[in-house]
Amino acid sequence: TRSTAAYALGLIGDASALPAVRKLAERDGQKYWRVRLALGDRDAVDDLLGWVAQRASYMVDREAIEAFEAATGMDTGGGCKPVYKPFQKLTARRIAGLREWWEKNRDKAEIKAVPIRP
Repeated sequence: TRSTAAYALGLIGDASALPAVRKLAERDGQKYWRVRLALGDRDAVDDLLGWVAQRASYMVDREAIEAFEAATGMDTGGGCKPVYKPFQKLTARRIAGLREWWEKNRDKAEIKAVPIRP
């Protein structure tokens, strides 16, 4: 399937695949933010924050928060620790703080590719 292909491109981590992944995302109506972060796509951070905000009243996958921290270099306050805790609940206030930080630092933040865990 196309989603499997996008995931495989993210695992490989070749940034030259980013235009193809963006096309897949557009065609499928999916964001593929994990794959795009693996390829160093700055716009994927916006999609990641949107995904987290949609789940503000639910438990958020620790991987999403770790991806944000790894991609942007921002310390979200250690909310991903301890490692054995796979989910955490984020308050709307905390999510707003992440968005505010990202809006202020979007253009100057160095985006690091975040490898996908197989």
